[in-house]
Parts: sequence; C-alpha cells; structure tokens
Amino acid sequence: MIKRLLQLSDTFMPLLALLAYAPVIRKIQGKDRIIPLYLLITFLIMFLSNVMADRYINNSYLYHAYSLIELVFFSIYIRKLTGDSSSLIKFILPLYILIWITNLLFFESYLKFNSNSSGIAYLMLIIYSLNYFLFLSRSEEIMTFQKSPAFWIVSGFLFYSVLNVLIATIYKYTFELSPSDKNLVFNFSYVSNIIKFILIIIGVLWYPHKYRSG
Repeated sequence: MIKRLLQLSDTFMPLLALLAYAPVIRKIQGKDRIIPLYLLITFLIMFLSNVMADRYINNSYLYHAYSLIELVFFSIYIRKLTGDSSSLIKFILPLYILIWITNLLFFESYLKFNSNSSGIAYLMLIIYSLNYFLFLSRSEEIMTFQKSPAFWIVSGFLFYSVLNVLIATIYKYTFELSPSDKNLVFNFSYVSNIIKFILIIIGVLWYPHKYRSG
C-alpha cells in the first residue's frame, strides 16, 4: 500500500498543491499564476504516465517532454521574480533546448528514459533557484523571507533538484545494483517529489498574507 502511494505521489501531490490554490486563485496575479498552471500540466502528464505504466505501455516520451516543460515554466517564474536579464540566466534555457534535442536525436530516443536530459535539467533548476536566493538576499524581502510564497516554492524545487541530480546519475547505472538498492533509489526520488510539493503548498498558504499586506 505504502509503495503504491509512493509510486502515485507524482500524480496526487501536484493535485493537492493545485487544490491548495483554490481559495486564492482569483486573488493571485501575474507571476503567481505560473505555478498553478505548472501544477495542472504536471498532474495531467503524470496521471497519463501512470495509466500507461499500469497497462505496460512505454511512457518514456512523456518524461522527455516533462523535463523540458518543467524547466520552461520554472525559468519563466524565476525571471519574473527576479527581473534578471543577466546573460547567464538568458542563456540557460536555449542551451538546454539544444541539449534536449541533441540527446533525443543521438543518445536517448523517446523510447528510453531521459536520464541525460533530466539530470541536466535538474542542474539548471538548481542554477535558477540559487539565482533567486541571491536576488532575495539583496532585497528587502529577506527580512520576512519565511512569509514569502516564492521562498517556499523555490526551496521545494531546489531540494527536489539537488536530490534528483544524484538519482538521475545513479539511474544510469542501476543495472549494477541489486533489486533492493534499485527500490531505495526510486523511493528517494518519490520522497524528494513529495517534499517539493509540500513546500509548494506551504508557499501557497502564505498568499493570503502577501495580498493582504500588498
């Protein structure tokens, strides 16, 4: 039962986070609308992925697509938060798209799990997250950072990305691991995903304070 819940956490956790937005969805504006849309797309992709897996249908192409979609949404969100037009931040997404296409064409086809492009995507999510925290440290918002929805949301992505860089690397060599070790690797991935959405939900719970203060 617990194992099955962990396996389905990539579907029901974004749904729970999306439901947490329900009381404030009409109040949030601009950049704050990016994450609910991301959650909806995440839920739909992961729901379809799990349905296909249950029917023994190859769903690897969904993970290829999701790595790109997630990075696109997060890059837009971070750039809206920071207003950062540095060459590094502007360069990340085009570079990743080039890597993503190259990997798909020459290394990991849509029929294989995208351990290369997903691992690189996590690294780029980390760079975006650290860029936000650098921006936060220089802003007045740092005095009340714990009340900032963005702080919790970005923290969720950072935790998830750091752990999954390691997991994506290990995944490439799971043929050398015992079945119990493989399960442990996947369980870490499930847990990191759950924690990401819990932190997003905590961020959502601070939106009423943000808009009341604003």
